[in-house]
Amino acid sequence: MKENNQSPVTALAEQATIQAMIESINNGMTPQGSATPDSDSSAKEKELRAQQLASSVQIDGESLKAKIFMQLSNGEKVGVFDFHRAGGKFAYLDKNRSIDMKHVEFLFGSFKRVGMLNSIKVVAARKLIEKGHILKDRAGNILTLATPNIDMYYCILDGQHKVDALALWLASEETRNIPLDARMELVNIPKDVPIGAFIGEYNLACKKWNHRDTETLLVQTFEKEGRTVLSSIEKCVNEDKMTQRAAWKIYKMIDGYRKQKFEDALFYNKLSDELRGTDAEIERGDRIRRAIQVACRNEVRMKRNSAIIDAVIAAYNAVSDVQKAETMDQLMLFITSLSKQTLLAAIKADSVNQKTEVITQAWKNFQKEIKKDGKKEEYEALALNAEEEYDRMVSSVASPKKSSNLDKIKKILS
Repeated sequence: MKENNQSPVTALAEQATIQAMIESINNGMTPQGSATPDSDSSAKEKELRAQQLASSVQIDGESLKAKIFMQLSNGEKVGVFDFHRAGGKFAYLDKNRSIDMKHVEFLFGSFKRVGMLNSIKVVAARKLIEKGHILKDRAGNILTLATPNIDMYYCILDGQHKVDALALWLASEETRNIPLDARMELVNIPKDVPIGAFIGEYNLACKKWNHRDTETLLVQTFEKEGRTVLSSIEKCVNEDKMTQRAAWKIYKMIDGYRKQKFEDALFYNKLSDELRGTDAEIERGDRIRRAIQVACRNEVRMKRNSAIIDAVIAAYNAVSDVQKAETMDQLMLFITSLSKQTLLAAIKADSVNQKTEVITQAWKNFQKEIKKDGKKEEYEALALNAEEEYDRMVSSVASPKKSSNLDKIKKILS
């Protein structure tokens, strides 16, 4: 944890001005007093002490603004609260990770335990807008060079969750009067280095990200490419909670997943043909994914491993090219109509290989049964009923609840 080199007087001054800022932002919210209030004091006495302390600290807003932005431009670290008090605003890259409120709340708790250990990294919003990047404020409004006070906006390259956690710090009664040493600094992106590559490289080097974070940023970076195998894999992982390896197999029909392929595409700003994929791969993968979704509608555990797709790949590769289209049609019917008993037997198996064996044996039985009179129609009826049931389940799923802290954070950062 960084040492706080502020003198007691400076600390008190900062605390008082932070309190004044909070009161302003929160539309006249009742002041909460000093950091160590007398529990026996009345609310009026607390308010009076806070007002006296705040009024005793004379701050020249323009001087503070000039000082803060000069320090930033000189590469110095500045206090986030000073930046905020001087009128500074945070901007957000359109192509960056979404903010996860669970992580924000984790950081909020971490700040209470150990303080803020690493500074927030920013770059002037004007600089990025001029380069064609889409930036937004915390409310989601797009920023342009015509936005009032655009030069007061600095875009967060690293620390989006920290900024929200700091806003939550100011919005919470239990912490708003507790001084916190929170710093931010300007970073210089090397010439010709894509912004996504810089963010990914920085976070991986600092071991702040895992491969999922890299993959998410990569998908956003190449969103302009439209529908790709890459974006399809990401959708599969996010919505079906599959592993990246299983999702890769669904769209590539081969076990060729390697983290390096994703990192190279991000760092060198070039989407490989393998990650771009073909329309045929995407269409086939969508069919397989849909069949697995339907089959596992009541047994989601089977959807989260690669047993079913491993069995599909083995069956598909076992036939000649001229038989592949017909075999794929039969495989889709087989998977969609999988019985609950087969799925439960697979779930009980100890390893993925053993689960795959259960599915493979069921496929062999299916191939024998479907040749019998009326069996194909029977399987088709089972598959149709399963699809209709799955679609009803999907349509009835409620939208996720919004975090109760989100409105507080947006109010502080607006």
